[in-house]
Amino acid sequence: MFAYSADQIRAAEKALLAHEVADDEMMKLAAAAVADTALDMLRAQSRRTPAHQETAKQATAGRDMQAPGAADVVVAVGPGGNGGDGLFAATHLLLAGYRVQAVPVATRADGTPKVHEPAWQAFRAAGGELLGTGELAGLADSAQAPALIIDAIAGLSAGRGLDGAIAEFFHAQRRLGTDVLAVDVPTGVHCDTGETAPETAAREATSTAANTDQDAAPCERQPGDSYVRATVTISFGAGRLAHAATPVCGKVVIADLQLPQGPRSFAEELAHQNPIGQSAAIAHEDGEHGEDERGEDEHHITEFFQVPAIATRTQIQSWASANGSATAPPQQPELPEFQHGTVGVGSGPGNLEPKPAGDKYSSGVVGLCAGSAAYPGAGILSAAGAIAATPSMVRVLGPAELTRDVVRAHPEAVTHTSVRTAGRVQALVVGPGRGTDISAALELEYALRGTQPLVLDADAITLLASSAQLRELLRDRVSASPVLLTPHDGEFQRLADALPAPDQDVSTDDATTASTAGTSGSIDATDRLRTTRALAAQLNAWVLRKGRITLIASPDGRLVSVNTGSSWAATPGSGDVLSGILGAFLAEWNAPAAVPKTKHNEAAQTDLADVFRRAVVVHSWAAQLAAQTEFGMAPTSASAIATAIPRALAYFSRQ
Repeated sequence: MFAYSADQIRAAEKALLAHEVADDEMMKLAAAAVADTALDMLRAQSRRTPAHQETAKQATAGRDMQAPGAADVVVAVGPGGNGGDGLFAATHLLLAGYRVQAVPVATRADGTPKVHEPAWQAFRAAGGELLGTGELAGLADSAQAPALIIDAIAGLSAGRGLDGAIAEFFHAQRRLGTDVLAVDVPTGVHCDTGETAPETAAREATSTAANTDQDAAPCERQPGDSYVRATVTISFGAGRLAHAATPVCGKVVIADLQLPQGPRSFAEELAHQNPIGQSAAIAHEDGEHGEDERGEDEHHITEFFQVPAIATRTQIQSWASANGSATAPPQQPELPEFQHGTVGVGSGPGNLEPKPAGDKYSSGVVGLCAGSAAYPGAGILSAAGAIAATPSMVRVLGPAELTRDVVRAHPEAVTHTSVRTAGRVQALVVGPGRGTDISAALELEYALRGTQPLVLDADAITLLASSAQLRELLRDRVSASPVLLTPHDGEFQRLADALPAPDQDVSTDDATTASTAGTSGSIDATDRLRTTRALAAQLNAWVLRKGRITLIASPDGRLVSVNTGSSWAATPGSGDVLSGILGAFLAEWNAPAAVPKTKHNEAAQTDLADVFRRAVVVHSWAAQLAAQTEFGMAPTSASAIATAIPRALAYFSRQ
């Protein structure tokens, strides 16, 4: 799934609107999709608890059975087209028997709601209720809380944050766990960067003799008040860059819109206006949609994927018990089966069985320069990740006093005293827990001067950040073999900060310099998409920037985003396991049986992005599986994640 900028979305939308034969045709199509998704979420809630089931029954029977003042759905309505989407969608929900209240966030000078007027009239005619912002405080009580909130405030212009009563409302509902459906992009999230609106200063409690509660704490703003955290975000035609940049969009649902008289659907129009692999000048002869104001050509594409949750044992058992079946449900029981498309994980690993004539070398041998006397566990965990991810040999490199513990934990591993004495490997992992002393620096230098593909993690990244000579070796590497850096955000920033202006200009042409200059400060650090792509171009290397949303950038501008869907992998040593998986997958990609003469052409580089994406997906699912207990999900460990890799691979191969 491709993600597009706000300008690209607006250009496609403009082309589609030219084919409307009636007012608000496109808006009504979008609203129907919003309503479909809202109904999917409400129906899913009815499967969770008896209380939700009763709510669903009441909604079906009619609004008069609802508790006074309680609504099933509250729609936060902005003054523009996004608000119109929400109001027309609310009309559908009203006709389906749900009670819906709308909260206009803007008013005119005369105090009337500032909303899309035709949508407002339709909403009111269907029985929709007006809820003033002053009445929102009463919904903080769980008995009065809605089952669903629809954020239809701003859409593509959602970068401006929440404030006042509407901010307090979203904060209260987040504490209650209320589901939120955002339209296009959650309010307070920048459409192109995923940056969230800055927090406002804490409000001071008023202190007057006439109106002061001496025992009450000051009413302070809480983290997250300035932006909406969506459970689900519905998008039209394709994704927005924000969906690829921040997890606060939740699960992304894509609805393609097609006017009956239009020549193309929304998705087709986006693809038509933004052909992959062509420059903006070629794609847009009229010059309207060329290079944007920040200097980035539109041929730099962004793809994004989402890793869905795996049903827990207790969820499967509950589902089977309720349905009188011993088999598992088709997907996680409490998640809705959306009527519109969801962003998936992409292609799986395929058949996992080794070839009939295969041997311990066939799938590519990976070498690990990981672990040290100070951090011996890093070597053990990297080896665990690699061994679980490949049927081929794993070579562990280092002095005997270091590799001894790895072999005790993993007798399958083969040891060598150094990179120089190791047998041939198809990929090399350098850095996890290795240290930053002179011997580690020399080891990294030797690897960079070699020809094998590399995964550089942890201490190897620290060494790169501290040594201009090592960075120059990386940039000017004679071999066409790829190098992958795997920093978390802190390591990424240290590396970016080590690149002053003179350093940035090395081995880059004018266009690349223009698009990458400023990674170390002039570009906002919260723009993870742009800065990740920039660093990859500057260092002539692949960059896998770890996080809840993991970004994979190629040196030539391609960017892949993987929303891992959970944070169970946020545990010490998890990155070491991932480096082992990446090394094993990279060795398989570079294995002798994989047509070595063509491995480094353009098509193979595209395949390489898929290799790294699959490793991230496997690691994420392994973390989810490791966190499962018979009572539900619980914190896990890196060792447990490594143990779960075969199950994650098997699960992925069935998708």
